[in-house]
Amino acid sequence: MLDTLSHHAQTRGVAGQQWAKQAGIRPETLSRLAQRSDCDLQTLANLASALGLELALRPKREREMPTTFGRKHEEQLLDLCASRDLDLAKWMAEGPRYFVAGLATLLSGLPGFDAEGLLLVAEALHPGMTELAEYQRWLDASPLKPSRFLPMLKERISQSAVAA
Repeated sequence: MLDTLSHHAQTRGVAGQQWAKQAGIRPETLSRLAQRSDCDLQTLANLASALGLELALRPKREREMPTTFGRKHEEQLLDLCASRDLDLAKWMAEGPRYFVAGLATLLSGLPGFDAEGLLLVAEALHPGMTELAEYQRWLDASPLKPSRFLPMLKERISQSAVAA
């Protein structure tokens, strides 16, 4: 965290002594902190405040995936996706929020799908899922493989169109 604050100080052109003075600590204290692997929270809060920043706590992001993922679950997901239904309750019923948020994000990039609506669903299920790094984590960890699922979804949609 101190590295992040130091980066902010540098990008704002705030020198070490000036930063320490604004934070109400001695310059040598700031220098010592750079050599240590720990720091008390109040000092970090003071350093952040001197830069016009504040420290905040947020709930830990859970990144749950289904404990099992078989053909039956895959079929249910295909039905949901082919329906293009954006009902949040239906998405929540299909598995862990993180998992289905990633699926909604995946679909948002496909032609014929409501990108904006799906991204809203994804964010409601797991805030941050629409950020590239978070979505990449999902792709890396997901038991659902887009290279398998998307052709199956295309076929399911084609079958639905013929039946209608």
